[in-house]
Amino acid sequence: MKAALNGRALLAGVLGLCVAAGIGFGVKSNADRQQALAEAEAAAQAAARQEAVEAALPQATDRLRAVYQQTRACNGQRWLMLDLEDQDGLYQDVLRLIQIRTGR
Repeated sequence: MKAALNGRALLAGVLGLCVAAGIGFGVKSNADRQQALAEAEAAAQAAARQEAVEAALPQATDRLRAVYQQTRACNGQRWLMLDLEDQDGLYQDVLRLIQIRTGR
């Protein structure tokens, strides 16, 4: 009985590894697997950046928050149009958003 359970556990483990690696389950090639992994990683990074921006917004200037909220998202990003005339709080907020975007 114990050997049968270990055999089933081993089979389940092998099947789990095959599914995780995309082997024999509709993924056609190594390039397809790599592309799927790259797309998943890019989506995770975009979600992390979005969370970081949303966490920074409460400390941002009223002007940046207003522009951000009025700007529609397109393909998971927002293009903010801001006039920066001096190095005030708005300028610092924009620098912070650039840092988040570049992963710093």
